[in-house]
Amino acid sequence: TLRRADGENGLVTLLADGAEELPRMDLQLLDGSLQELDAGEIRRLAVGLLQAYYVDAPASDRVTADEDPALEHAFILNVPAAEEIPAITARVRFLDAQDGLWYLTLLYPSEGQAPGSLLRAYESAAAN
Repeated sequence: TLRRADGENGLVTLLADGAEELPRMDLQLLDGSLQELDAGEIRRLAVGLLQAYYVDAPASDRVTADEDPALEHAFILNVPAAEEIPAITARVRFLDAQDGLWYLTLLYPSEGQAPGSLLRAYESAAAN
């Protein structure tokens, strides 16, 4: 079961039943289009979206960002643990739609797995 929370500026968050912060999936509309970005810019955007979750964001060189072989315009990112902050895994996916560029960010602790319900929502999302 997923719980939907609507935030500011069109942000939609899906939380696994019983979860308060993680794991979670966020969806939001951005200005622009994938056609305006090259592969390096798309990767940097994915890293930047992950860094935005932190008060004191990890440096870009501490974030690994690998292309997700199963999905187009998608990345699997990892941030190692630091002090009291656990290691985080994020899957970031971009979808070009008629109304603009959407991003999906699926966040979960690295030592665990994303709940199947969130993972299915992330993988099955489609632009229209």
